[in-house]
Amino acid sequence: MRNKASSLSTSRKPPPAAGVPAALFYAVSGTLLTVIAGLVLVLSMHADIVKLVAPASDRTIAIYETRIADLRTEIDRLNSRQYAREGDINLQVRDLVQQQEDLSEQQHVVRALTRMAEDLGLVAADTPAPQPAAAPIAAKDTAAVSLSDIGTSLTLMKQENASAMASLADLARSASDKVDRTLNDIGIPTDTLSAQGGPFEPASAANASSLTDAANAVALELRRFAVARDAAADAPVHRPLVGSLRMTSPYGVRTDPFVGTKAFHSGLDFAASTGTRVLAAGAGRVSFAGKRSGYGNLVEIDHGDGIVTRYGHLSGILVDVGDKVSTGDLIAKSGSTGRSTGPHLHFEVRRGGKPVDPDAFLKAGRALQAIL
Repeated sequence: MRNKASSLSTSRKPPPAAGVPAALFYAVSGTLLTVIAGLVLVLSMHADIVKLVAPASDRTIAIYETRIADLRTEIDRLNSRQYAREGDINLQVRDLVQQQEDLSEQQHVVRALTRMAEDLGLVAADTPAPQPAAAPIAAKDTAAVSLSDIGTSLTLMKQENASAMASLADLARSASDKVDRTLNDIGIPTDTLSAQGGPFEPASAANASSLTDAANAVALELRRFAVARDAAADAPVHRPLVGSLRMTSPYGVRTDPFVGTKAFHSGLDFAASTGTRVLAAGAGRVSFAGKRSGYGNLVEIDHGDGIVTRYGHLSGILVDVGDKVSTGDLIAKSGSTGRSTGPHLHFEVRRGGKPVDPDAFLKAGRALQAIL
């Protein structure tokens, strides 16, 4: 029986695989079991692992997103600043360009006033008019323009305008004042542009600029000088003879050439051969043309303001009463008619019917010649 049981017990043991060592078999089996167990454990703990890892990932993403947002904000800020700076520069450049163009246009006013002064004889015709400091800059070229260059150009142009305006105004004012004083000294009123008027219109910012005011002031002074010049041109202060004026007898008390006693001479005598052209000493209207005792052939011209000039001892009269004459017009020819010792011109000036010294008028004329 024991042998039979032993035989059965022996038959239950599995025989080892043919050709595979037992140790290797058991090692591989153990490893597989360990891997399977680890996978089961990982799968069972997946949710917990995700919970542990997720907060760290969220924080990292949030940090990156915050940094990206900050960078975007900084970029936008820099872009806005750049745009604002570029816009401000463009506005400044456009403003400066507009100012320069305005000043260039106003330069034409300066040139026009200079030409007016030339026409009035205040400045020589070859006097150069102020030139713009720089040509106007087109708005499309603003990117290549230096703001400081434009500012310098504008400053130079303003200085040139101001200097030109001041010079013209001073020149015209000085000349007008001299004409006024010269004529007023001999009793000829000028009253240049003292009367003013017109409806009141408040000045706007556009027409109240300093340069506009300066241009208007110069134009007013030039008009005043034009009036003064015309007054001087018409005044009876100009030479009454063609050629030299050689005085042979003065105004005032003298020895009478006929009776040899003291007598009053109401004019100036100038040497002149018979037939010398006699000229109107100023503008006016012929009030007498004919014979008069003591004067012989006489022409009398009324110049207004109570002033009359007389031209005596004429050999010929070339005007009629009522004729309007201008300064320098030919009115007669010299001679020796009337109470005269020989050919000459008796030139006389009267104010309010009384004789005054003609020499003062002729001196005024010479002074005005230097001004005009």
